[in-house]
Amino acid sequence: MKSLLLSTFILITLTIRAQDSCSCMHKLDKLIDIVARNYAGFYDKVLNGDRDSHNALAEQLRKVALSVESDTACSRLLETYCSFFHDKQLGLYTRSIVRPDTTSWTAASLMNYFDTHADHLLELEGIWCIEQFELGLIYSESTGRYQGVVMHAPLPEWKEGMVKCTIALAGPDSVRSDYWRINMRRVLVGGFRVKDHIALGDIGVLHRRRLGSVPLSNEVAFNLEHSYELQWRVLDDSTLYIKVGACLPRVNVQLDSLIKANSLMLQQQPDIIIDLRHSNTSNAYLNNGLLTYIQSRPYQDPGYRYWLSPANIEWRMAPVTSQRDKRQRSRSKPYVKMLRGGQELLNSWSEPWSMQLPYDSTRFRPGRVAILADTATNGSAELFLIMARGLGDRVLIFGQHTAGGVDYGEPALRPLGCNNMNVYCPTTRRNWLDHGVAYNASGVQPNVQLDTGVNDPIDFVRAYWQDH
Repeated sequence: MKSLLLSTFILITLTIRAQDSCSCMHKLDKLIDIVARNYAGFYDKVLNGDRDSHNALAEQLRKVALSVESDTACSRLLETYCSFFHDKQLGLYTRSIVRPDTTSWTAASLMNYFDTHADHLLELEGIWCIEQFELGLIYSESTGRYQGVVMHAPLPEWKEGMVKCTIALAGPDSVRSDYWRINMRRVLVGGFRVKDHIALGDIGVLHRRRLGSVPLSNEVAFNLEHSYELQWRVLDDSTLYIKVGACLPRVNVQLDSLIKANSLMLQQQPDIIIDLRHSNTSNAYLNNGLLTYIQSRPYQDPGYRYWLSPANIEWRMAPVTSQRDKRQRSRSKPYVKMLRGGQELLNSWSEPWSMQLPYDSTRFRPGRVAILADTATNGSAELFLIMARGLGDRVLIFGQHTAGGVDYGEPALRPLGCNNMNVYCPTTRRNWLDHGVAYNASGVQPNVQLDTGVNDPIDFVRAYWQDH
């Protein structure tokens, strides 16, 4: 019945025209079609929600789209449609068609320059490494900036001589960088430098060294003290401070190794401050190994469901069927069985997927746990907050409400037809929505509100613990 209702709705509301595939009208109709067929929130917000307002907005935007010519104006119009759903994970993404500059430098010519001018190099000139890239930083007289030129790269699309970043000195220890991420998205970022290290905000840390050499101990220490992505340090009162600025696979690997190396210390009931402020990346889950040292009661995750449209099934099957490791494919059997079952009953919800965490009351009892959050805490970090507060009776969240982007998730990237324009379309729905719980509108609320003017939230938490 639901499948028939969806098909009827699409036929009534969509009028995909035989027209220029780059016209704004075509992209709008394509966007509406993708959302109606594949967005996990469409039933809640349109078919079982405010259908009349949705249809009125769609028709109004179609009339405007007829006269829209510029890509910028069309993007604004498409974003207006997406904003109807109040879902931060549903939105446009335009792949940049601009590529980094390419210089005449090669790895060999840079090495030769650094060797022959070793006694006369400028402050930052030399070989630096970041994201498995080896860069030669060379000063450009014409721009007054250092260019980070690729010498070696982990991906074939990055060639020798391409400019990965430019760096301008902005004070005694500050820098500004025009940086190209590994996926060739350009960002502007500020940072600071300390001797042989340049920390570039959420990008990571540039270290002066040769690729392939063993990281220096001071390099590791610098990362754990200053890295945006991950910090781990014991404060002067024996409180363990952990900062996770990015929920990324490589961060989880690093965090897992730190947890294993410090398991004995973690079992001795330390107070822990977990800093998730500005953690706003990825759909990779934050390392669940931390939960072992937070948990003080059983926990049942409410779980989620997949929306099994044909396009969503195809998108999900692709990485599983391409796995070469037979053991990995074997672990995915329940997942594949669910997807193949969906092929027999298209445009339906999967069975719920959830996680249960039992608790052994005889094991060690965790210390106090404070989690710092703010309005930029989003996605995986929000899910960690929800789970941590559910399974730990000594867990308190300090800060501001979070961004609110977790009711629907796991967005698939769908092309709109031209100009490298795409839409991220969430494919899962959290089961807590069935019980009147929602976070997209309000975010996860803190237990203890912190004004944005608090200069040192860490000291605030420690003072709060003393008074309570």
